[in-house]
Amino acid sequence: MRKIVLEEGKKYGRLTFIKEVSSIGKRRMILCKCECGNIKEYSMDRVLHGRTRSCGCIRSEMLSKYRKSEDIPRKYVKEIRYSRLYRIWNAMKGRCYTRNSGGYSKYGAKGIRVCDEWRTDFMSFYNWALSNGYSDNLTIDRIDYTGNYEPSNCRWATLKEQANNKSNVILLEHNGEKRTISEWSEITGISAKDIWQRINRLKWPIEKALTKPVRDDGKHNARKEE
Repeated sequence: MRKIVLEEGKKYGRLTFIKEVSSIGKRRMILCKCECGNIKEYSMDRVLHGRTRSCGCIRSEMLSKYRKSEDIPRKYVKEIRYSRLYRIWNAMKGRCYTRNSGGYSKYGAKGIRVCDEWRTDFMSFYNWALSNGYSDNLTIDRIDYTGNYEPSNCRWATLKEQANNKSNVILLEHNGEKRTISEWSEITGISAKDIWQRINRLKWPIEKALTKPVRDDGKHNARKEE
C-alpha cells in the first residue's frame, strides 16, 4: 500500500497541516496549526477521517454557547456530558465517523453521514430535537434509512417504529397491503414469531401464514403445523 503523503498547508477542518513529526506505534503523528493559533501534534488518521477537526476550540465554543443560552434547562447546563441528548449526538457521530465503533459497518461504511449543521454544533441538534417532539422514551430515526442524519430526514420514534424502518425488515404483501411481520401480527392476532416460522421454516405461502389459526394447544410448535 502506497504511503499517504500530506500536502503542506492543506486544511482539515480548522487544522492546517505543517509537517509529519513522529510515530507512536503504528500511529503517524502530524503537527498542525489551528485557526485559533494553537500548534499541536495529532494522530494523522484522526485528522484525515474528520474525527479531529480543531485543537479543542470547537468544543469549547460550543460549551460556552450552550451555557449562555437562557433557553437551556439548568440540568443540561450543569451536566452536559451526561445528558441523554448529548449522548445521542455523540453516538450518532460515532457510528458515522469512528471506524472502531460498533455501528460503523452499518452507517459510516455505507456512506451515511451527519449534516455539517449538526456535526459541528450540538446546540443546533439540541434545538431541533426540542422543536420536533423529543422525549426521553424516543430515539432518533432516519425516515429514509439510506439517507443522512439531517433535519429533513430525521424524526423521534419509538423503538417499535424504528425497528419497522430498518433495512433488514421484511415486508409481506397480502390483500394488496405491504406490512412488516410485527404489523401483520397485530392485525391477525398471530404472534410475530409464529408468522416468521411459517414463512422461513415451514416455507408457507404468505396467505396461509397470515390466515391459518394457530392451534390452541397451550404451546405453539411449528412442526405440529406442517
